[in-house]
Amino acid sequence: MPTAMTKPALCYSLSGPEGGRPLVFINGLGGVQAAFQLQVRGLKDHHQVLVYDHRGVGGSELVDEDVSMADYAKDLISLLDELGFDEVDIAGLSFGGRVAQELALGWPDRVRRLILCGTSAGGRLH
Repeated sequence: MPTAMTKPALCYSLSGPEGGRPLVFINGLGGVQAAFQLQVRGLKDHHQVLVYDHRGVGGSELVDEDVSMADYAKDLISLLDELGFDEVDIAGLSFGGRVAQELALGWPDRVRRLILCGTSAGGRLH
């Protein structure tokens, strides 16, 4: 699996035809790319499907520092920039849904479609 040049270095997989509409799956906390194996297999004929490991998970770099949801969103933005994706469809699961919301609020021009699964908006009462 490739590792991005970003900091932190994120491990990712990209499947599907070049030029296909980019679709990003964002995993729950501690989840790894393999969790979306069946979704990737079912969608890669029509989309460029990106899955990745969050910082400190799977093959991605561990960074010993305080981190916020905005940092996780910035990690993904850096990866999208490196891959040349200006606008993507996003499916966020659990913790990944919170990252997706942060990304959609901070960079609305980068999100074409947003799918939130089993997540919350965070905060004290989430």
